[in-house]
Amino acid sequence: MQGAGQVVGRAAHPDHFAHGARAPQIQGEGTADQAHAYHHQLRHSYFPHGYARFPILSLPQRAAYLQLLDPHLLEPDVRLPVLILALFSLSCLAAETVKPSLEQAASQRLLAERIAKTYAWRGLEPSNAEARKQYDEAAKLFEKQLQELKTASKPDAELSENYALLEQLWADYKTLTAAPATREGAKSLSEQSEELAWIAQKGSQLIEARGNAEFKPLRMAEDIATVSQRLAKIYLLQSYGVKLGFLPKDLAAARAEFETLSKGLKALPGNSQSQKGRLSLMDSQWFFFQQAIDELAKKNDDPQLRRNVITTSERIYEIAQELANGYQRR
Repeated sequence: MQGAGQVVGRAAHPDHFAHGARAPQIQGEGTADQAHAYHHQLRHSYFPHGYARFPILSLPQRAAYLQLLDPHLLEPDVRLPVLILALFSLSCLAAETVKPSLEQAASQRLLAERIAKTYAWRGLEPSNAEARKQYDEAAKLFEKQLQELKTASKPDAELSENYALLEQLWADYKTLTAAPATREGAKSLSEQSEELAWIAQKGSQLIEARGNAEFKPLRMAEDIATVSQRLAKIYLLQSYGVKLGFLPKDLAAARAEFETLSKGLKALPGNSQSQKGRLSLMDSQWFFFQQAIDELAKKNDDPQLRRNVITTSERIYEIAQELANGYQRR
């Protein structure tokens, strides 16, 4: 004979419960105290590994959550307060959901271009330690941010699909770029980097579209950092001997994009003296960068020009990152 409030039946594992098994029921008169006691009885049968899934719920709230899973757990006079507690608890969980970071999403496109640049650089200078260091750092950060963006995007089907695709593309990209550089590999990279950067940019645009804040100055600074790496990538690929019809056109388009972004940054209202100084320094670096681009069109493969591209693109990248950090703090 079972007493009032006693559990009937064998307690089930959560997986068993999820696949349609009925929960053990309370016999007799339902009370709040019984609900609390019943919760303790379920502790090691339904959740033997603890409450990792419910990190912010109190004991009564967790009992309330179980009531939502099976309406027969508690008697009618207890269900209303339990339901209120459950709804409150679930709203707390929703409020604490981690949102995808726009800054991380924007930098994925930048890192895709930077990784490709270092590959071409390593092809031209196989023993250059700085080229390998830049690659290792960029690849590590890309992978770390990709996993964080994937996790944060799970509640959003479109974003989740985008980052699942980016992960697939990254697997091939990482395999290619981690290996010693070859001209054949550089040719494949020319096309793969376009696809990876495009999907990364799409993720950034989707996240920005879901926000309410205006991120234009930050995005422009991130974009000019990206274009600096893209220009260097295309220049170095051509210097390495990669001959693809779209590369000269892409170089001209990236050059025009840089000019547009630079003018836009200078025209931003509220630029501090420090930011204006950085923009002026960027102009001086851009002057030497353009000289090298012009000479490339003349088939001038002077190693010093290549060195100018590597150093000026890096300096522009650093300045743009400093500007982005400043705009982010506004």
